[in-house]
Amino acid sequence: MRELKTRLNQLRIRGQGMVEFALVLPVLLLLLFGLVEFGRIFHAWLTLEYAARQAARYAASGALDKAYCAEVAGLLDAQDSLPPGTYANWDRYNPDTGEYDAPLDCMVSKKAPGLDSENPDDYW
Repeated sequence: MRELKTRLNQLRIRGQGMVEFALVLPVLLLLLFGLVEFGRIFHAWLTLEYAARQAARYAASGALDKAYCAEVAGLLDAQDSLPPGTYANWDRYNPDTGEYDAPLDCMVSKKAPGLDSENPDDYW
């Protein structure tokens, strides 16, 4: 009789562990996937912010090359995964006169896929 109670207790404990695991697993998976998505979004934001800073620095130097700018714009348009952008403000330096021209405002914006699309394939 004593062995039967011991076996039943072991089965109950094992079943209790499975129920607890089933209750905790969705929360742990939500945290894990949330951290991964946050990392992806943060990386895209940092990349876009750095690109805007470099573009503003390049424009402020006064050495604008329209062919290069068109090439970079084409590369940015080819990427569909960039989130909305950032804003930068620089004084434009004219190397010919050695003076600063009017301030240069740069706004980099890009739509994230899936935000206003009717195509379900565009969603993250």
